[in-house]
Amino acid sequence: MFYKQFKSFIRITFINLIIIIILAVIMSVISCTKYIHPYNVIIKNTGTSKISHSQVMFGNKSIFGGWISPGQSATYSNPQVDIPEKAIVKWQRDNTKLEVMEVSVKNLLPPLSTTEEYNLIFSIDEEDNVKLIVTPCTSGQPCPERFK
Repeated sequence: MFYKQFKSFIRITFINLIIIIILAVIMSVISCTKYIHPYNVIIKNTGTSKISHSQVMFGNKSIFGGWISPGQSATYSNPQVDIPEKAIVKWQRDNTKLEVMEVSVKNLLPPLSTTEEYNLIFSIDEEDNVKLIVTPCTSGQPCPERFK
């Protein structure tokens, strides 16, 4: 009789152990969030006149820069979206029409280090050309472009 009770107890304990392991695996898969590499989006006005309504579109994410004086920039830190293949850059200069330009992003990126934060600088010049510049931030220091 003791043997039957012990065998029954072991069987129930083993089944419970399997259920706990399965639940632990399911919970770990569900709770894992996708790693998004830390980066900053910077819209920089390298022209000689003020730009307004500046923004960068990463898929459904709008990153607003607003009004940017000549030589100045607007920064959006760590937007928490994947870096897209292409971005849409929009801006307006001195009551002219809204400029819209598509910029390749992902294929211009260098291999990214997993320990560094990067600046994706969308530089808009006086001729309304957009150039993407990627710069790493120094480890433990604020990004050099963040406060310009």
